[in-house]
Formats: sequence, C-alpha cells, structure tokens
Amino acid sequence: MSEGKIEYSFKCNGLELRAIEIPLGLDLVPYVAIETIDDDVLRATFATKNIYSEKEARGITDHLIEKLTERLSFFLNTAVTKPVFTSSSLLYKLDEAKKGKHGFKVISAIELDGIIRVIVKPGEKKREDIISFLKNPPVANELLLSEFAYSLTQ
Repeated sequence: MSEGKIEYSFKCNGLELRAIEIPLGLDLVPYVAIETIDDDVLRATFATKNIYSEKEARGITDHLIEKLTERLSFFLNTAVTKPVFTSSSLLYKLDEAKKGKHGFKVISAIELDGIIRVIVKPGEKKREDIISFLKNPPVANELLLSEFAYSLTQ
C-alpha cells in the first residue's frame, strides 16, 4: 500500500486554525487535515492511499477541496479564496522491467491572491463545531453553498 499527500492552500479572512482532521470515508482519500500555516493562509492536506499519479489524485481532490472551502465559508460566514494546488508527494510505479519498484515524486507550486481582515481564533468548542460541520454538512443544495461562498468574495 502506498501513501501520499496532495496539498492545497487558500485564504480565509484572517482565520487562525490549529490543525483539524476531517475523515472523508473514502478508500483512496481517507482524510483531509486543515491548518493555518501563515497569517490567514490555510493548508488542506489530503492523505492518499494507493494513488500513483498526480492526475488521479487531483481528479478526486480538486472537487473535494472546492466543496470543503465552500462549506467552510458558509459555516463561518466569511470569504474564502479559491483553493490552489500547492504540492503533492506520491509514490509512482516505475516501468515494468523493475517489478515491485517505486519512486517518490514531489511537486510543488504556490500562487495565492488574498483577502485580509480581522483575525479569528476559534476556541476548542468552535473547532469541534467546524469539524462536525465539515464531516456532516447539513442537507443543503450544494449550489446554494457555492453561490453563498462566491458572493462573500465579491
């Protein structure tokens, strides 16, 4: 079994968040960890299992991160920038001549536009509420969450 990670960064109006882990219930992407890394820049790190190409990993996580940031924006009632891919580290299979061999590939890139406002430092109860909401979002029209999140960035 190979394990790797795919990371995205985004800004969330001055949110300072200690690391939280959101189980996703997926075999290939079991969880995502979110934390503030610098001022209001947050990093979302998706853990991957048995994924050997960035294309496959991004095919799954691009959609997940978009929905996750929209839900976070909705829950906090604050603007969140569009998430951008920042790095990946995945095992990859070498050619068939080297059976059983794997290489390790790390790719990184970062480019964020941002928004800066008042710093928000959620207490333990608020952190638990965020985790609970992201794990079990209310039954809602995802389009409405998306439109709400977009309207806050304007």
